[in-house]
Amino acid sequence: MRSTLIVTICFSFIFNCLPVELKIISVPISKGNGKLSERIHAVEEYQGWDLIEDFDELHNFVRLRHGSPELTINVTLINLARQSAVVHGWYEGNPPIHQDENDVHFGQNYHFHSDSEHRVTPSEVFESWYRDEERRYNYDDPIVTDENRQFARIVSKSTEQYGCGQARDRGPGGGVYTICIYTPEYVPGNERENIGKPIYSFDDNNTFDSSTINTQRKTVFTY
Repeated sequence: MRSTLIVTICFSFIFNCLPVELKIISVPISKGNGKLSERIHAVEEYQGWDLIEDFDELHNFVRLRHGSPELTINVTLINLARQSAVVHGWYEGNPPIHQDENDVHFGQNYHFHSDSEHRVTPSEVFESWYRDEERRYNYDDPIVTDENRQFARIVSKSTEQYGCGQARDRGPGGGVYTICIYTPEYVPGNERENIGKPIYSFDDNNTFDSSTINTQRKTVFTY
């Protein structure tokens, strides 16, 4: 199948960068049987730095809860996460699998929302990756599985750098794809050392927003 591809890109990694979008539009010309396809892709990538800032605040806040050092934002990993989000949107969440010898160095967290018009915030993503998966992790008998691996990547003392990206597919069957990539990839086997027990508990009625973070920070630093 052939298609036309139009790409508009603005790379600007500064804190006062205005939100811009990368747009990819693909209009298939042929399906191989001489008939035109009705499938039209419209994948938009959100590139506002505020997304990265919000993810950074959440990552380092929950890592503080586990006694883990702060993560470093890596621009290369941001680009990889953005590319991965766009590719997931392009293939409607089922991109072709590509593996090479370097893949083991990266871990990828994935979040999907089926409503392409919904504004997916980092707080909403962390409800899934962190809050939900922490409930599937037993601190007294620590085992990392596929059900809590995204949680492990976020809080592990062995994780050092990360980058995040988000894209939405407005076509039929689309949605919002959010990706964060971590390095080095978490290797199970030393959970008691890498994943510390939380030093305080969250109110189950609270969500991850600025007010919750600020309130909990006051609790952490009050002796």
